[in-house]
Amino acid sequence: MAASTALNYDVHLWWDFQDAFNTLVLSAWSHIPKLQDVLKPATSTSTVNFGLDRIPNDFYGFGIFFLVALAILTVVWLISYGALNVLWPRFAAIEPSHKKWYVIANFSKALFLGGQCLSLAWWSYSYLHHACAFNPLLRAANMAEFQPCTYNAYPLQESWTKTVSATYVITDALALLMVPKLPVSTVIHHVSTAIFVLLVFSIPLQEYPVGQKLMLYGFWSTISF
Repeated sequence: MAASTALNYDVHLWWDFQDAFNTLVLSAWSHIPKLQDVLKPATSTSTVNFGLDRIPNDFYGFGIFFLVALAILTVVWLISYGALNVLWPRFAAIEPSHKKWYVIANFSKALFLGGQCLSLAWWSYSYLHHACAFNPLLRAANMAEFQPCTYNAYPLQESWTKTVSATYVITDALALLMVPKLPVSTVIHHVSTAIFVLLVFSIPLQEYPVGQKLMLYGFWSTISF
């Protein structure tokens, strides 16, 4: 286990988008009255794992993480809307004006998913989660197969994965609340991802193949965006 723990932390020594975002969300959470008591006490390793061990490993804990992240992003969107109206003439000229929110939502989604794709830890965990999906093709070609997929190879791996899922979905959820006149197809997608992330929060991923397939969908969707 010691070797696994060291390897887990090694992949986070590079700059990692999710670790930075988790730190921001947990910092905000720790200052919210009544909710701060839900966080677990900090331990000697909380700094190393960016506070993941402080999130209760249940639906309630990750649900609060999601809501705090949603509140932070709401403030960012409001500030961005005002700043872009003043500093970017082409943005200010967009008509009808409600399409400005659509632009902000798409920029936000691109930045979040781009941040994931530039993160060493995200790629490292994605390999553990999804590489075995190629085994049937490798078997058919009589080639060496990947190791079985796992969601518990490292301490707090599942917690980290669920914060990734929350980060993926918050822009979709906020778009439902703040972007007027979304296309029906977009609304269906955003509602679906919101429902699916609630499912992910409520199950141990290692034990539920359906949850693992949702993660696989999120992986390819992140890259294609």
